Amino acid sequence: MNAPALLVTGAVVALLGCTPAQQEGHFSCAEDGLCPADWVCRDDGLCWRTATTTLDYRLCTQNSACGTNFCDRGPMSTVVVGQCSRACATHDICPPRQGVRSTCGISGTCVGGCSDISPCEGDFVCFGHRFVDGVPIGACALPEDIFSYASDCDLSDGFPCDEDRRCVAPPGLDVGICALPCGQGLSCPMEEQCTTLANGESHCLVICGPDPSICGSPLECRSLVSGGSALCVAPGLE
Repeated sequence: MNAPALLVTGAVVALLGCTPAQQEGHFSCAEDGLCPADWVCRDDGLCWRTATTTLDYRLCTQNSACGTNFCDRGPMSTVVVGQCSRACATHDICPPRQGVRSTCGISGTCVGGCSDISPCEGDFVCFGHRFVDGVPIGACALPEDIFSYASDCDLSDGFPCDEDRRCVAPPGLDVGICALPCGQGLSCPMEEQCTTLANGESHCLVICGPDPSICGSPLECRSLVSGGSALCVAPGLE
């Protein structure tokens, strides 16, 4: 008894040009990657609504997965999976990732923040990146994008290290070593070791046992604990 009524209703809808609301991720992109207006074809081959203002640092392999942002694969041409990002000039342009403060990287792109409770995804690792009011801030990056180096610094210079690193010097002295923060979910580059100093702070220090010359003067290559690895440290640092 109800079938004719249903058929009539369907015909009226078709004549009026009405279409049911489409759900995100429930229909495939066209062969050329096209989706309806204001939608985007993501890496899963399905159409999703474009996020015009949201940056969530999701993993990506192509720009179309990031809406109006872009897929940042870093400086290494062999990287396949990157993270959605946008251009930046200051840190405040970059929205938080999962509630964790993010960073404007040295390449001028936003890098998602991370911590022990908001770890990175995929092959990305949470590296200590910078300090804000003395608090270490993590950033999701690929290990091959984080370079290790030992550099001395002088606190009397005002800005002795680049923004990513802090000048770690012995109490009462100006000469120190530029180091990244670590611990509490923040990792170090492969050639560095997370070391807790006498003042309780943890920093990444370059491992120098195989080649003490990599430290360079006035830095020293020595162990801070008995039986520990030899590390590049500033004179007097414990």
